[in-house]
Amino acid sequence: VRVIYNQSQIHVEVYKAGLLNSMGHDLELAANKFQIEISGSSETQYKIKITIDASSLKVLKTLTSSVVPLSQKDTLEIENIIREKILQTSKYPHIVFSADNLSYEGPKTYRFNGELFIKDTTGSVSVSCITTASTPLLVQGKCTFVQSDFNITPYSAMFGALKIQNKVCVTFSIALAF
Repeated sequence: VRVIYNQSQIHVEVYKAGLLNSMGHDLELAANKFQIEISGSSETQYKIKITIDASSLKVLKTLTSSVVPLSQKDTLEIENIIREKILQTSKYPHIVFSADNLSYEGPKTYRFNGELFIKDTTGSVSVSCITTASTPLLVQGKCTFVQSDFNITPYSAMFGALKIQNKVCVTFSIALAF
């Protein structure tokens, strides 16, 4: 199994909260550098390891409109806050998901139960995915997790009147060739 990286993507969705949330932004971030290792000989015996360069997370777009438009300066500031304050990428350069438990849930539908390692914390996550019958094979899915479960304090400003929700959603589309 070979990953086709130029047709694969991993995105992270974060959502605003707080009294002044109309001034904030729901954001979609893209992981621009990641490595995927897949091993196993049959459908239910696949093992997967995804390593994301945490400093490669970039703001891709806003998901909803805001009272305050997102400027290029704001985008750069958000990316810097993610790297320096939230993920501390100089100390914790990688985010890693690994799983060796793939379960069949129905036609073209699977679930990976595995471990997510962020900063200095490992936790269990469940990732649902579907496959397409196209060439290359696309594996698409999502998983949600709570930031505080991974020793991450969600971003907060103005004494908590503007903040990011604790829940984060990761979506992916991975192209595979056999």
